[in-house]
Amino acid sequence: MKKILIAILLMVGLSAKSWSQSLVCPEHALGVKGGITLSFMRFNPTIQTGTMPIGASAGIQYRMILERYFGLWLELNYQQRGFTNTENLRRQWDYIELPMLAHFTFGKKMFRFYFNLGPEISYMVKDYGGALEEYPVANKFDYGLTGGLGFELNTRAGIYTLGGRYSFGMGNVFKNDRNPFITSGNQTIEVTFGWMWKLGKHNTF
Repeated sequence: MKKILIAILLMVGLSAKSWSQSLVCPEHALGVKGGITLSFMRFNPTIQTGTMPIGASAGIQYRMILERYFGLWLELNYQQRGFTNTENLRRQWDYIELPMLAHFTFGKKMFRFYFNLGPEISYMVKDYGGALEEYPVANKFDYGLTGGLGFELNTRAGIYTLGGRYSFGMGNVFKNDRNPFITSGNQTIEVTFGWMWKLGKHNTF
């Protein structure tokens, strides 16, 4: 899985470098976003868990469109993750997250649909305890793949976005052995609303 993550990151970087050389004025936009998360854990051996807890997500987002249908999308977010047990006792973690995504757009200038895909890295800044609190966090650093769909509305007042994504954590939160888990990976569903403002001159695609 680590090799897949590195390969995707390299492909995104190399594609951006080669395609951006053909454009004089790529489209740049910077803004903010906020929304909710639904999260759970991927355990091996599998254990029974409760409902997915609702958390918050907020951050800044930057987008650069390099070609008519392709660009890059970067974010820096504060995100809540976790899970609940069968008694709905919650274990919550707060993360600083950095997604680095390839950005594919479809549609006209005013209305666009988009698809984002790429790697993300994150770091746990707070553990609130709760479910399975007898097992301390072993790895605060996490990494994985994230992808999702969205819609944007371009207006004179800025770019408004509404999107959803799924993040597949490849790291292990708890100690990676058979006591108690071989695998303990974050899984997150996120729905956010955002606003961005175009920066400087740009091409009209």
